[in-house]
Amino acid sequence: MRSAKGDGAAAACDAERYRHVIGHFATGVTVITSRHDGTDHGATASAVSSVSLEPPSLLVCLNRATVTETAVREGRSFVVNILREDQGDLAMRFAGRHGHKFAGVAVERSAAGDPVLAGALATLECGVRDAVNGSTHTVFIGEVRRADSSEGDPLAYFRGRFGRLAPELDLRALCEEVFAARCVIELGVVDHAAFHDAHVALAGAEPLMQAYRRLGVAELITHTYTDSTVADPELAEDHRRLLEAYERGDVEAARRAVREHAERASRNQRAAIAAGEGQR
Repeated sequence: MRSAKGDGAAAACDAERYRHVIGHFATGVTVITSRHDGTDHGATASAVSSVSLEPPSLLVCLNRATVTETAVREGRSFVVNILREDQGDLAMRFAGRHGHKFAGVAVERSAAGDPVLAGALATLECGVRDAVNGSTHTVFIGEVRRADSSEGDPLAYFRGRFGRLAPELDLRALCEEVFAARCVIELGVVDHAAFHDAHVALAGAEPLMQAYRRLGVAELITHTYTDSTVADPELAEDHRRLLEAYERGDVEAARRAVREHAERASRNQRAAIAAGEGQR
């Protein structure tokens, strides 16, 4: 028998410990909907699982104290609405036992007349094939009659909190992004004017952009550099350091890179002007 860490004996499993441990099992989040006696019902549920492919079947666990359980048991049909990552508000709404759960919620209708939540990541319309007593809950075995899905990511549930799934690192995509970033830096060095214009434009203030252009920085750079002008190689390194600081979120390093670049560019520009005057 495997022992619990630290005490040399297996820990007893009461309701609180079970809740804590089973909470480590990450699941998706669904809203189970059904219509009975002319009224729509719905409840949030994470206890949903596929059962078989032939025939397509799944199981849903619903608390026997809820009206949704009664609606499914007596109506003999239900819809599993799989929520997308930005629908945590719907999960919270349908997790409650009171209130107008469907108020303001766009719904469509299944073939059996059950509500289908518009905008859900996926939906499965089911007919009840069997129902099993599971203590405080009823386990419904549903035969899937219709299934639809759309693009997007699911809402996840882990240790009592809603969240999203983190995508696996795509090394090919990362490689493309790294080389694209390097290309931007290199193109910026090739075309100083466009590079600096883009930096100023990041502020999103047109008056600032106009003032910058009136200063004629681009023209100054273009007209004072000659074939014999030697640019400080650290100018290109400044751009790299600035980009790396942005990526790290290091504000102080970004400020330092901007200040150092401004001073270096000014010195280099003055040297270029002096070199130009010496050739006249």
